Amino acid sequence: MNTISYFQDIPNLKSGTAYNIISRESEKIIDLYRKSWSKQGWNPIVLNEEYAQENKLYKDLGFSNRNANFYKNKSQHSFGYMRACYLRLLAYCEYVRRNGATLYSDYDVMNYGLRPSIIDEIEPNSSLCDQRSVVYLGLKGVEEMEDALRKYSRNSSVYYEHDMQLMKNETKSFKNLVDKNGEYIYCYPYRACAKRDASTPLIHYNGACYSRGISINLTRSEIIINHGRI
Repeated sequence: MNTISYFQDIPNLKSGTAYNIISRESEKIIDLYRKSWSKQGWNPIVLNEEYAQENKLYKDLGFSNRNANFYKNKSQHSFGYMRACYLRLLAYCEYVRRNGATLYSDYDVMNYGLRPSIIDEIEPNSSLCDQRSVVYLGLKGVEEMEDALRKYSRNSSVYYEHDMQLMKNETKSFKNLVDKNGEYIYCYPYRACAKRDASTPLIHYNGACYSRGISINLTRSEIIINHGRI
C-alpha cells in the first residue's frame, strides 16, 4: 500500500534559525520517515516540486510570484517555506487524480503502529489529526482543495496565516478522526499528552519542537532517534 509525502529543498534560509536547521536535517528525517512507515507495511513515496509542476494549477496560480495572495504572511515564514507548503498540496492532489485515494503525511510524521488496514476502516477525505498532517485524500477532497487554492489566489480581501488554515476553512468534505483521546497522533513533545505518547501510532516531530522546549542544539533526527521508538 502506497503512502505519500513531499519534500523540496528550501534555499537561502537564514543561518541559525530553526527552519534552517529543519532544511539541513531533512534528508536524515526522510530516511527515518521511510524506515518507520516501511516497518508498518507501507510503501512510502516522497514527491517533489517536479511532481507538483504536473498539476494544472502550478502555472495558473503563480506560486512563484512573491506578491501572490498566498504569501501575505511575511512575519513568520520565508517565501521558500510557504511556497513549498502550497506546492505539496498540488503534488498530493495530482497523485490522487492519477492513482486514486491515498494516505498522505508530512515527512516528519513517524509511524509506530498504523497499518495499511486502516484504509479499510476509514472513508476518503478523513484527517487523522486536526492539523491535517496525515490525511486519507480522495477525489472529492482534491477538487475542494484545488478550488480553495484557486479562489484564494483571486481574493485579496481574505487572509489566512498558512496553508493549513486555508484548507480547514475552505474545504467541507474532510472528517477529523481525532477523538477525545487523540488516539492517532500527537505532536512531540506536548507535555500534556505524555500519557498518549506511549500509545499513539503516529507522532509528529514538527519544527515547533523547538518552541516547546526541545534544545535547538539537537537536530530533529536526533530528537526522533533519542525518543527511541524506531
